[in-house]
Amino acid sequence: MQAVDNPAEQQKMVQLKLQVDREMELLQQAVEAASTNSASPAERRKLLDEDKQVMPTIRNSLREARLQEDQLLSLRDTAWRQDLTEAISGAAALGIFNLVLLGSIYYVFIRDLTERQRAEAALQSSEERLLVMIASIKDYAFVMEPYLAGARD
Repeated sequence: MQAVDNPAEQQKMVQLKLQVDREMELLQQAVEAASTNSASPAERRKLLDEDKQVMPTIRNSLREARLQEDQLLSLRDTAWRQDLTEAISGAAALGIFNLVLLGSIYYVFIRDLTERQRAEAALQSSEERLLVMIASIKDYAFVMEPYLAGARD
């Protein structure tokens, strides 16, 4: 029974216990009356009639409690499934986001590496052309600063 977190159900369980206690008392009286022959047939019949009134009430209370418990469990199961679906959806979205983020980082690194390789190739080509130009010059020219460069001012 799910009466722990439901005060109304707890109250119903207290009432059910009282009904069961009353039923047990009636049964005990009926057994004592039958075994000792201390009660008249009319008194025994009265005990059995009272027992017939109490038992259906107990059965109905138990049936209602079982139905309410099934409904509560169904609601909790539905809520749990909804929470689980939301958690799985969130995890999937996070996974997709991580994949996109890693793909973007990979793209940036590859682009940067390609640009660096192109720049290095251009630099090497430029360096080779400069070396060819320097090697093809036959005359050497020197640039000298005037001796009295500060005297011009």
